[in-house]
Formats: sequence, structure tokens, C-alpha cells
Amino acid sequence: MQARLIRILSLLLLFAVFSSGCEQSATVEDDDRDRDDGDQESDLDESVPDGDSDFDWWLPGDGDSPDGDNPDGDNPDGDSPDGDNPDGDDPDGDDPDGDVPDGDQDGEQKRIRIGTYNVKRFFNTTCDSGHCGEDEWEPLVSAAAYNDRLTAISGALSIINADIMLLQEIETRGCAEDLSNWLEPRYPVVVLGETGYDASLDVAVLSGGELVSVIDHGDESLPLSGGGSTTFLREFPEVHLDFDGTRVIVFPAHFKSKASDDPAQRLAEAQGAYRIVSAVAGRYPHALVVMGGDLNDTPGSPPLAALETGDALKRVADELTQDRDATYSYRGDPQAIDHLFWGQQAGGAYIAGSAQVVKDGQIYLGDSDHAALRADFFLPE
Repeated sequence: MQARLIRILSLLLLFAVFSSGCEQSATVEDDDRDRDDGDQESDLDESVPDGDSDFDWWLPGDGDSPDGDNPDGDNPDGDSPDGDNPDGDDPDGDDPDGDVPDGDQDGEQKRIRIGTYNVKRFFNTTCDSGHCGEDEWEPLVSAAAYNDRLTAISGALSIINADIMLLQEIETRGCAEDLSNWLEPRYPVVVLGETGYDASLDVAVLSGGELVSVIDHGDESLPLSGGGSTTFLREFPEVHLDFDGTRVIVFPAHFKSKASDDPAQRLAEAQGAYRIVSAVAGRYPHALVVMGGDLNDTPGSPPLAALETGDALKRVADELTQDRDATYSYRGDPQAIDHLFWGQQAGGAYIAGSAQVVKDGQIYLGDSDHAALRADFFLPE
């Protein structure tokens, strides 16, 4: 009897030791998993600046000053246009508007963010024209200066934080690829609308998702109001993308500038873009169709009026007040010349209230002479 009691006590003691070891092992595994999650969050936080960043953007209807400064980095109205954080609180220290939610939880419709940004004369280090220097069209760019531009433009793109970027004034595909590599893995898709002459400054697309096809419209004949015809001065590509089975079609644009002004040329480009984009929107009712870029003209001008004819295209920033929509300053006069248009005959929808001018300081973003414009859209279901 005594021997049996000793064996029972021994078994109980062994069981207690074994249970304690299991609990300790489970605690160690949980701690390691927590650390892994924390590292992932830290990596994501590095790509989205917190409220202490030198960059700043403002939202339509918020309580910030007209130049977009908000020293506290808060939204005084406590609203979140994306609907992520209705209380306006940000316990993790991130910008609540910095990310677009996928919208695939609880049946919510998926969203995507599209931005446009003129980066200002992004040349590489090769003198393609054979005439490079301070007084020439093409500058002579050192490796150090090129890396500085890469850093500045990449920083600005991180601030814009769009899923698709429509860019202007990119010299070569290599420049666009360097931006993609700098921001890897954010933009695996790189498209350049090559104009076709040495040292040209072209439009480009950096995007997530997958590339489906590119159709160039740059050589299409555009009637001039005074008779005759012309073509787009820069390529006008139609870029088809796939995001998890949903087609998104974007058109990066850069119309004739007002240097050596030719209003008839710019109007012809706007009329041609309207015809092309609205036709594509009609052919793809289950795709999201967006055109955007530096159109070099302001709301109410003949080119903008041509693009806003009827209900085919919606200028998403038309909800911004005149003192809040400027993306450029001409001799101290703030102007809205960078635009995004949504093809309303196609699928998806513009998310009202999401259009934002993204800038730092006064009117510009990064080392460009333009601010950026971004907006959020529902993807077609």
C-alpha cells in the first residue's frame, strides 16, 4: 500500500513538472510571434510618415489654414474621409488617411487610390541630345545630383501613397524604373509614354497590380478649331491594369504648356482626350477608367470645359474650393492645372470627399514646382 502511494505521488509530481514546461514553452513562442508582428508594423510605418514629417497635405473642409499647414498633424473635425477612423484618433501615431483600406472585409467594396504628379524635369546622367549644360534644354546631371532627385521624388511618392501614379516630365524608362526600384515592391508595373526624340520629357505610370496592355494614342489626328489638324505633343497612352481580376484603365496626360502658348493646340488635345477616354469608358463598363495629369489649364478654361462636356467625365477636384485646389503657382498666382477625371460611363465610382492636393510648405511637393493631386475610387464589383 505504501509503495503504491509513493508511485502515485511520483506520477503527480512528474505531471506538474511537465505542465510547467509546456506553459513556459508556449509563452516563449507567443513572445516571438509578437516580435515578428511588431517588426512588420515597423516596416510599414517607415513608408508612411507620421505627423512629424516635413510633408503635409490637407483635406477639403478641414480646419487647417489655407496653405495646408497643420502643426499638430491632427484632423480638427475628427472626420476620416476614408471611413477608417470615425473618431479621428490615431493611437499608433500613423496618419489615418495614409492608407486606402482594401475594403474586402464584411463585404465592403474594394477601393483604390490614384494620384498625378509633375516631378519637374527628371533627367538621367546621360547627355542624349549632345548639348547639355546650364543654358541648354538638357542639363548635365552628375551621379550625386541624380541620386538626390531619386531620393526627393521617391519621398514625394511615398507621401502621396497612391496605388497608381500618373507622372509627368520623366526623361526615360530607366528613370521610371529607378523610381520603381527605389520604392520596391510598391510599383512593379512601369510604363513610359515615349515621345520619341532625344531628351524628351514624357509621361509615365507606376502601378501595383499587373500590366495587361498599352495602347498609344499620341499620333491620332486631332482637329484644330481654326482648321487643319494636329496630334498630341506628348504620348497619350491608354494603360490597362489588372488588380485581382478587376480591370483599371488609366491615361497619363501632359497637355501643351503656356510657354510659347498655343491655346488651340491645348484645346485640341483636351477635345481628343475627351473623345478617347469617354469612348473607352463606354467600351469597358466593368472597368474603372481614370485620366489625369498636368493639363496646363484651369477650371472654366476652354480645354477644361471641353473635358467636362456632359456627364461622360467627372473632374474629381471640382468639390474643392478655389482657394484649396491649386497645384501650381504662376508669378504668385495659385492655379489648379493638375487634374484627375473619372469616366462615369464605366464601372466603379469616385469616393466623394477624397480628392486631396498633396504639398509641403507653400504650393509645391518635394523639389518639384507642382503639388500632387490624389483621389480614391471604388473598384467595380
